[in-house]
This record gives sequence, C-alpha cells and structure tokens, in this order.
Amino acid sequence: MPRLRVAIALLLPEPAATEIDGLRRALGDRGLANVVPHITLIPPVNVAVDRVPDVLADIRAVAAATSPIALQLGPPLTFSPVSPVVYLRVAGEHVDALHALRDALGTGALARPAVHEFVPHVTITEECPPDRIDAAVEALRDYTVDVRIDRLHILRDRAEGPRRWNPVADMMFEPPLVVGTGGLPMEVSVAALADPEVAPLFDGEVVGIPAGGEPIVIVARREREILAAARGWIAAGEPTFVDFVGDREVERQLLKAATRSSVGRA
Repeated sequence: MPRLRVAIALLLPEPAATEIDGLRRALGDRGLANVVPHITLIPPVNVAVDRVPDVLADIRAVAAATSPIALQLGPPLTFSPVSPVVYLRVAGEHVDALHALRDALGTGALARPAVHEFVPHVTITEECPPDRIDAAVEALRDYTVDVRIDRLHILRDRAEGPRRWNPVADMMFEPPLVVGTGGLPMEVSVAALADPEVAPLFDGEVVGIPAGGEPIVIVARREREILAAARGWIAAGEPTFVDFVGDREVERQLLKAATRSSVGRA
C-alpha cells in the first residue's frame, strides 16, 4: 500500500519567519533548505494512502476545537549535551493550549508511542559545533519575538515546493461554518491550500492572483463527503472563485462562507 510521509507543524507567520530564517543562516543551519521556521507538533510519520481521509478528518476536528495561539519565541536555549541543537524557547500565555493541541493530534489515526517528551521549540540550528553553542546562545540572549498562529499545517516529505518539506494542507483554528441546503446541513471549511483529498479535484494551479490577494480554498462536506469545492483568492475581504467543482447549488453558500470566516474578515 502506497504511503505518504507527513508531519504536522505550526508554521511561523511573517515577518517572524523571515527574521528567524536570518538567524538560521547566520548560524549555518543545515536544515535551512529542508523546512521553513516552525514548531513541530507531530514528527514525520508514514500514513497509508487509504487512511488519508481518516487522518485529515481527525486533524480538521482538532483544529476546529482550537483557538488561535499567541506565543513568545526566544531567547535561545540548547539541547546540548544530549543534542547539538540551538533553538528558540516557546513561552507565553497559550503554551498550555499548545500542549493540549499536540496531545489531541496524537490520538486517533495519528496515535504513536511517545519517544521523547514534547518540548515545543523552534530550531535555529540542528548541528551546532560544540565550541560555538555557548557563543550562539549568548549572542542571541536578548532575542524574542511574539507571534499569533491561527492554523496548523500538514507538511509532506518531498512535496512540490522550495524546500524538502512543503505544506500540502492548512487547517484554521476555527469551527467550520454549518449551513443548510435543502434542509440538510453541511460543514464549510476555509483554507489557503487544497488538502490531499481536495487537490485532485482541480487541474493545475490558480493563476492571476492580484497583488495583495491571498489564495483561498472553500470546501463543503456532509458527513465527511465532499459536496463541492471552490478555489481562487480573497482580497480586501472579497472572494473571487476561478475554479469550482461539485454541486452548483452549493456555490452561493461557499461565497458566503468565504466572507464570514476569519480569513474573509482579515
């Protein structure tokens, strides 16, 4: 049975992500080409292709029950002498929520025996020479940055993109919108990426996103069955769909959902 190698992480928003990549470059981080700055929630795991819908459903449910997370990153610490890693400490009022999120993700289809205690962190160098670890920690001892994270990402090993691990799905920290059509309720979720279950429904990539526009994907489901999906972009709170698949009677509901979500209100 074919398998996907995936991980679940909180990708850091801009401008913090670019700033932290600068720290990684300055410290010679060999992992710079592998993945963007992030907090790992579920480390790499192999998922059988026929389990992907179950895994996605479990992750959607966890994300829907989570609120946006405010964190402070830094100052740097190290796992030395156990491991020559220098990382940014993760602190702030929502650290407990971060642990609860990780625990919730580690159940169901993604349940695996714990190998190490979960220590939330942002790696800034994976293999720092021992004689440079103390100097790196000292040089950056005043560095901190505040971030607000409103979604989680699923990363796939060697997925198309600029690094080795690239996002293939994002799930907002907000419950899906429940709307009715023909007396039957459906759940509508909003994301920036078409997940591995939705992406095959579309051809190619979205083109023509205007300056200031952000990609958007809207999916309507009933009892986990995809009824319809649309993608395009949203700018100044106004969605524009360029691709639509599924039940056309649902299209108007998707437009409404796009503007009512946190993405549309941003």
